[in-house]
Order: sequence, then C-alpha cells, then structure tokens
Amino acid sequence: MPDGRQAPSDEKFVDSWQQIQEGLLCHTGCPAGSNCSKPETGGQKVDNNECKVLTLENGPFSNCYSKIPPSPFYEECANDTTSHPEDKTLVCRYIQNYLVQCQQAGISVNSWRNATFCPMTCATNSHYELCADTCTSTCASLTIPPSCSNCLEGCQCDDGFVFDGGDCKPIEDCGCLVKGIYYKSGESVVRGDCIEICSCKSGQFSCKSMSCKEDEVCRQKDGVSTCVHDPCGKKKCREKEQCLERDNAAVCVANSKVSCKVIGDPYYETFDGAKFSFQGTCSYILAKTSGVDKNLTEFSIINKNALAQSTHRGAYIKVVTMKFSGHEIVVIQHERNKVTIDGKEYPLPASLDSDRIKITQSGIRGYLVTDFGLEVTFDWGEFFMVTVSSSYYKNLAGMCGTYNGNPSDDFTTPTGVAAAHNTEWGQSWSVPDNDPNCWHFPPCSDEEKNKYSGLNFCGLLEDKTGPFASCNNTVQLGQFAYSCLFTTCFTHGNHNEFCKIMNSYADNCKWANTDVSPQWQQITNCT
Repeated sequence: MPDGRQAPSDEKFVDSWQQIQEGLLCHTGCPAGSNCSKPETGGQKVDNNECKVLTLENGPFSNCYSKIPPSPFYEECANDTTSHPEDKTLVCRYIQNYLVQCQQAGISVNSWRNATFCPMTCATNSHYELCADTCTSTCASLTIPPSCSNCLEGCQCDDGFVFDGGDCKPIEDCGCLVKGIYYKSGESVVRGDCIEICSCKSGQFSCKSMSCKEDEVCRQKDGVSTCVHDPCGKKKCREKEQCLERDNAAVCVANSKVSCKVIGDPYYETFDGAKFSFQGTCSYILAKTSGVDKNLTEFSIINKNALAQSTHRGAYIKVVTMKFSGHEIVVIQHERNKVTIDGKEYPLPASLDSDRIKITQSGIRGYLVTDFGLEVTFDWGEFFMVTVSSSYYKNLAGMCGTYNGNPSDDFTTPTGVAAAHNTEWGQSWSVPDNDPNCWHFPPCSDEEKNKYSGLNFCGLLEDKTGPFASCNNTVQLGQFAYSCLFTTCFTHGNHNEFCKIMNSYADNCKWANTDVSPQWQQITNCT
C-alpha cells in the first residue's frame, strides 16, 4: 500500500490506491445494503480449517491480533485456497505473510510449522528457526558490526557456521570485505606505501605496521603494493647526481649541466655565473678537474690567447687544447671544419674510442661530445663554451671557476688564495708556452690610472656618495671596477667602451633590485 504496509486483501490493496475524482461516485467492494457475491464462492462465506490457525483464540498468533487483525488475512487465505485447491502452498504463504507483518511490528509469536504442516526445508549446515538470526551470523558481520532489525523466521546456520551470501560455511573459511575489496581467509596484503601489512583470518581483518628492507623500495604491482629489490638502495651517488635503475643495476646519473663561456676579446662567464673581462696573450687553464674525486674522468682545457691581428687592440682565443682519455684535441682559430687529434688533422665529423668521443659540425659551429659528461662548443673564432654535467660539481678549477654554486669564490688562484684583481688571478692560471709576446694586462701610465680612476670615469662606481653607492654592498664591485679601469686604459678612454662597463654595472644593480640614481648618466654622458 502507499504507506509501505502489506495489504491484507485485494480489496484493501485496490482501495488504498483509489484516486477520488470530483463529480464521480465510486465504490470499492460491495456497497452497504447490496447482496454481492464473489465468483469463486458464489457469495457464500468460505471456511478453511488450515487457514483457521490465523484466528485461533489461543493460537500461535494470538499476541498479534490486537495490533494486526487477522480476519482480512484469513478471508483471503480461505477464498484463494478454495478457488485454487491444487496449490498446496497457498495456505503456507498466507500464514507466513501474516507472520511477517507481526514480526516486523516487533510482536512475538509462537511456532506454527511442524513436520506435516508447512514444513520449511533448509540447506546443508542450517536449520529452521521461528526467529532466525540471519544478521549477526554472516561472514560480513565478522568484519563490520551489523545493524540488525527485528528477527524473522527462516533458516539459520548451525553452530560453528556462518552465512557467506550463498550457503553456510565454517567460520574459518570466511573471507573479509574491506572497502569494497574481498580478501580470502588466509590472504595477506601490503597496503599504502608499504607501511602496513594486513591479513584476513576467519573473517577478521587485522593490520600491523611494516617497512621495506634497506635494499628494497615500495612499488605497485598489479595494483597491489609490494616491497621489491632496489638496486639504488645502497648506491651512493655524488651530490648532484641521482640513482636510476637500468637493467636491474644501479646507475648514478647527473641531474643537470652548466656551461662556461668565452666570447670576444675575451669576455668570460664562469660555471657559477660570474662575469668578467681579462686581457692576456699567454696560455691559460680554462677548466680542468681538480683531482678531488679520483673516479671522475680527468680532463684539461688550455686556451692560448693572441692579440687581435686586425686592430691590435684586445686579445682573442687563438688555440684551444683539450686533453682527456689519452687524447689531445686541438681547435685552431680560423681553421674551420677540422680539428687536430693526437697531432693529426681530421675533417669533421670525427669520432674516437668507439664513438665515446664525437666531434661534429652544424653550420658555423663545431661540437665535441663525450660519454663522461664533457661537451665543448666552438666556432673557430670568437666563441668557445665548455659544458659539464653536474657530476663534476665541486670538482673543477681554472678560469671557468670552481663550480660550487658560489660565484664569489671563482677568482681564486691554484693555491686557493683570493686574487686581488683579474691580472693577478689570470696570471696565476697561466702555463708556460715559450711565447716571447706573452703578457698580462697592457701597461697603463700613472697619469692614465689617475685619470681613469677619477670620478669622471671609473671612480664613479666606488664613490661612497655617488649614484652607485647604494648598490656597492649588493653587487660585487671589484670585477666591474677592474674591467672599467682596464678597458678605459686599454682603449685610451674610448667613451663607448667606458659606457658599456657602466651600463653593465647599472643593469646588475637593477637585477639585484637595488636602485641607482639616474644622475650617473648625466655625469658620464652615457645613455
């Protein structure tokens, strides 16, 4: 019926769903004063001895009569069983229907079935109960405490057995249903990031903390967490390397690369980003391994500078000599499309040691690539760049710096002492080359030094009350002051070259979020 209750009769069921329409008069059942008859009985009241168990004064259902009148159920039972005598189950179904109504209302009734009247057959390992416990005697109830309503008659599992949704089985055979996943009894599973292991036993699911062994790592396999052997577990890599598993072996791989550039006459940028200019026509150690880590492939790169032939103002890279893995590779200015390998000229491309070292060309640039983390890019003219993998972190020395993430200590001599200025520093990294024209920093007269150190030139950078004063503590001044004095002296006060230095320092101040007074442009007449 609309209220959810079971209708006691067909008439009550139809009547409960009756829709009243305005202007129409209708009746359900037989109107008062009418002599109606049912087709099945010819209008005669039907009695049925078997159905009478529903209405016996002291019968099994007598406790229920006051709340749920049995008459409608009895009448329907009697009528239907008379109309359909061939269906021997009708009586049992009507009585059971009334029983359900009573039990759902929380009313206790007495036994009404026996071996000859409406017997109930139960499956293996179960038996009939008037008030069967089908709620707490299930496999699911062992894992999740059930919320049980009033009991109903039915089949209940025998002692030692529980219902698993299909039949009654021994408690020890019960699995566990956890968050929608069913685990068999005796099954164990690792959960999360291998932080706990859980087991199902006789319907009880329990967990305990765990962790993978030192040489293991937690991985997902077929959707299940498991500890597997990790080759990287005990592998020690360098500071800027990471361990990767390749072919079931641990391999240390560099995290990144850094580059040192030499451009023009010449302008340097170290691995750590320090920028400076240096003039000299000797041979200098540009970059080399420091020897701290004996397992790294050693290399050295020496550049020989010479005075520019066209202007005789400024030095440029003339020859670069690279030594590693038992080879010597030489790149000579203007001798394009070829290199010298171990004393013999080779056109590009070229390779050594079964392609462990490759030298190729693309456009105007040449490229040297090794399998140990060293790369070199050059144009046989004014550009030379050394690139190393992060495996060489804190293991380099030379004019390209120490590669330790700190540009302020790049200007140290081979003995580890901070140089007072670029000339001293560059000279400390020079190596003998028997060149009589080898020199560092062209001579500058005292008169020129005084002039270009004054406030109208480079001295403006260091003026404590000048436009750059607020930046002196933020941006390292030494290299800019040196470059300014060197450039103006070397070019005899060339205004364009002087302004380049001043603009460079102003830009660095801006990048460091330090204000500089625009007055410096008025003083120097630079734009």
